[in-house]
Amino acid sequence: MPEPSSTGAPRQHSWRIILNAIFYIIKNGCVWRALPHDFPAWETIYHYFRQFRKTGLWEQLNTAICEAVREKEGKEPQASLMIANSQSTKSVEGGEKRGFGGGKLVNGRKHNLLVDTLGSVVLAKVTAANVQDVRAGKQLFSAVAEKPELLIRLEKNIADGGYRGELIEWVQQNLNVVLEIVL
Repeated sequence: MPEPSSTGAPRQHSWRIILNAIFYIIKNGCVWRALPHDFPAWETIYHYFRQFRKTGLWEQLNTAICEAVREKEGKEPQASLMIANSQSTKSVEGGEKRGFGGGKLVNGRKHNLLVDTLGSVVLAKVTAANVQDVRAGKQLFSAVAEKPELLIRLEKNIADGGYRGELIEWVQQNLNVVLEIVL
């Protein structure tokens, strides 16, 4: 039985069923309204998903899991080396985060990722596919600057040629970290 809520009406569904429903949506890529009737109403599940996103719970969980995995592998919880890369994906949805990326001939979005040496995603930013890696990289590394816990041990970032140019100096000046370009 779910524990009582401290505010409002008592929660009727367990955390397990709420998370299972959210994971079902993510895994299957279906719309909220297509959530099977075995789960609670889609509005209820969406409410919790949105609440978790707004409070930063997903990021907190990701950080805790990444740190635990690193420690299990005998590494420090925070990385000293990270890798930046981007991936363009097709999208039929409209919106401001959609564009035509001429380099890879993709009409959609670009996922800009910062991963540690184990491949765990430390930070992600989504842009339109037509945003150049240098500009998207600045958004990505600006987000790093807003999270001082990521800079505790960080000494170097590695990125491909798309991130070269002014971004190298910007990262050095603003994060006091080396950005090495590997072609």
